[in-house]
Formats: sequence, C-alpha cells, structure tokens
Amino acid sequence: MVITRDKELSTLYGFEGHQVCSEIFVSTDAFCFNEWTLPPGTTTLRGASPGDEIYYVTKGDPTAFNAEMGEVFQMHQGDALLIPRGTRHQIANFTEKIVKIIATMRLKPGWKMRVAATFLRQEPEIL
Repeated sequence: MVITRDKELSTLYGFEGHQVCSEIFVSTDAFCFNEWTLPPGTTTLRGASPGDEIYYVTKGDPTAFNAEMGEVFQMHQGDALLIPRGTRHQIANFTEKIVKIIATMRLKPGWKMRVAATFLRQEPEIL
C-alpha cells in the first residue's frame, strides 16, 4: 500500500505563528509513522509514549530533552534518536531554520492514536 501526502492526517498545535505540524501517514494498532515540522522557536509537546519511538532528522538541528535522565542532545540532519517507551521527552527548535523529523512509535496493544482538541491550542513548555 502506498500512502501519498493527500492521504495524511495533518494536525497543528501551539499558538499562532509558532505552530508545530504533525503529519500522520500511517497509524495502526501496532505503530504510528509521521513527520514533524517544527518552525523556529517551537517545541513538541512533552510526554512519554506507550512504546519505543525512533526519530530521524531530515532537516535542521533540533535539541532533544530526556527528562528522565536530565540529558540534552543536540541533533543534526541525518541523526537518529531512540526513545524507550515511557521515557518523558521533548524536541525543541532553537534555531532560525525549520526542523523536520520522521518519527515512528510502537503502540501498546489496545492503545489508539488520538489528537485531543486541547493540544491544538496548547502553548509549548520546555522541560
């Protein structure tokens, strides 16, 4: 099955002028595959996923935070990051250029990917 851009589910959150876009290409009971676009000065929501996540940077230089260990990682185009399930984390773009990340997340059985309306207006918060 080929998933084209016209079939993706695009979601936005943040506040006007600083919105992060998540484009979900595939979401099943087992995994989710999406692309994040972080404009300058934005962050993803902080949180912990029900399964392992892998992020691959396709553009830009994001900063990753691991709240569990108090670690900060400066990432660059071509870098990958493994986030073990249950690890609180957040990705930030402190640069003046757009950041794009391909993300895959393993879901635990019975967990459904959902976008809450409250996320759409939430201001990002750095850990």
